[in-house]
Amino acid sequence: MNHSPHQHNVEQEQHFIVALVEELLARAIQLGASDIHLEPLSTRLRVRFRCDGILREVQSLPQQWQAALLSRLKIMTQSMNIAEKRLPQEGRFELEKEGLEVRVATMPTSHGESMTLRLLNPAAFSQGFTELGLDSNDLKILEQLLQRPDGLILVTGPTGSGKTTTLYTCLQRLASQGAKVMTIEDPVEYRIPGVNQVQVHEEIGLTFSQALRSLLRQATNKIMVGEIRDATTLESVLHASLTGHLVFSTLHTHDTPSAVVRLKNMGASSSSLATSLRAIIAQRLVRRCCEICKKTNSSKSIGCPHCNGTGFRGRVGIFEILVLDESLRHHLHHATSLEEWTHLARHRCTKSLREDGLMKVEAGLTTIEEIFKATPA
Repeated sequence: MNHSPHQHNVEQEQHFIVALVEELLARAIQLGASDIHLEPLSTRLRVRFRCDGILREVQSLPQQWQAALLSRLKIMTQSMNIAEKRLPQEGRFELEKEGLEVRVATMPTSHGESMTLRLLNPAAFSQGFTELGLDSNDLKILEQLLQRPDGLILVTGPTGSGKTTTLYTCLQRLASQGAKVMTIEDPVEYRIPGVNQVQVHEEIGLTFSQALRSLLRQATNKIMVGEIRDATTLESVLHASLTGHLVFSTLHTHDTPSAVVRLKNMGASSSSLATSLRAIIAQRLVRRCCEICKKTNSSKSIGCPHCNGTGFRGRVGIFEILVLDESLRHHLHHATSLEEWTHLARHRCTKSLREDGLMKVEAGLTTIEEIFKATPA
């Protein structure tokens, strides 16, 4: 069967776009990128990768390729509507050979649809606590916390500080020990073997608090609530932690003492927090010095092909852990002011985020500039 010149050109363009997508994904994986950003500008499509937390432009594509490129990625999700360009959409697809899952999100802008692809690597939380950056003392504390039968353990930090990876590592450890573990998430970022994961669907009434109430009837040992977003969720989390469940969740606060301030501002009483809170873990991610650079340049990270000339490859966590013992719970319950309790709590942490960071500088894992950038004075 003969093909018309027009049909031949269309097929050529399709093959070209498929190859372009494969090249973008392969390059992102090779550089260890966590995100790919396809951003329409007035005259071009900007391609940026987020590597080790830093967003860098890696390519500039002609504007006329934009629609075909985004349509191809939408088709790969098998759930997104290629004709819909006016509303945000979400989808995901798997790269089975690489063992990755790609989460796709679009957003309409003045120059067309912007698309973000997040590359999710289950191996990020399957290696263990040491790879996260926990030292031997913090590791011992966390192992003891995981054996608690009930209570609330919070992981705090800004977006992108590694909270999810830390929590998933904890959940995987618990599941491997035979506990029944369930999560409530929005969205479910990684699928963890042995863990029952629930996706929130607020549009049909399945909120964090509604899902948590139902989970309590599932004879669950350990529960993770992705984020405490409102007073209703907070009330449900505290109730679960006080009725024989070990509950994990996250907050967006800068350090461990301020987590209690945030919870009280959301309506929690001092008595309920003193009874339910077991520990608060604050964390950040900093760039890890490139091992190849260090080996070939007398421990100085000056850049090589392995790290794309940056001097850094990968990231490592810095941590601040506050365990609420009887004394701290007593002070939380009876403190005349939050300022008084906060002052006391700061001196009871294992070490501050900055102190943990400086220890990692001494160990050659990162640089002092990275620590000062990531931690408050």
